[in-house]
Amino acid sequence: MLNSRVLLLFNRRLLASVKATTKEKEYKYPVTGMTMGPCAIFVKEHFAKHRPKDLVEGKNTMKEAGAIWRSLDEASRKKYEELSKRYREQKIKEFEALSDEEKKELIASSLQAKEDKLKKKSRKERKENWEKTGHPEKPPTAYNLYVQERYNKLKAQGEPIVPVVKVMPRVSAEWKGMSTAAREPYVKKAAQLLEEYKVKLEEWKAKVEPPVTPPPVIEKAKQHSSPVAEKAKHPPQHVTEKAKEPSKPTK
Repeated sequence: MLNSRVLLLFNRRLLASVKATTKEKEYKYPVTGMTMGPCAIFVKEHFAKHRPKDLVEGKNTMKEAGAIWRSLDEASRKKYEELSKRYREQKIKEFEALSDEEKKELIASSLQAKEDKLKKKSRKERKENWEKTGHPEKPPTAYNLYVQERYNKLKAQGEPIVPVVKVMPRVSAEWKGMSTAAREPYVKKAAQLLEEYKVKLEEWKAKVEPPVTPPPVIEKAKQHSSPVAEKAKHPPQHVTEKAKEPSKPTK
């Protein structure tokens, strides 16, 4: 099982590669929404027939559709393969009918959608991995502690706390108007929770991540000179003495 740090690093590199590819490559068609596989068309058709009323029924319908699709023979699947092909052709036809500016906008939005989907998948995988390995939950900030306290008080007083978009501006304005002294209890509590979180995080890292060992130091082997080189460095005594003798003048 990949530990969270390795998984996070992999996903970051994958996201970076997607961004780099997006900048370098010019796309002829949008990268999303232009295709629908045979199985997806079959599932869509199956859902249209059964019309599940809630999430539970939806999950059961999905399981049924998957089981039926796996049991189909090649001849039965051929129909959906043809529908998939036609779907692609129709999407291309619709795309080609657009203006150049509309094409650029659609391609750009599809690339953004693809990147967002990858980010969402990365967050989901990280969350699942953290749940499996017991990663400690990040502590709330001072502001979050205050918001939680206010919501609990409003609820206890019988005041409506939903929709959140209506209550949140009020609570946020209260926090902004508080003095430093009034915020102090929440700041201290948040700091305490943060320190506790850091301790738990280090314990978690020690449990799930292997210790990082430095690479072995390889000493360079001493370079041994060859016998010929050694002789060149230290010539015999009679050779050096002969070299010192003055040369005889030529007649």
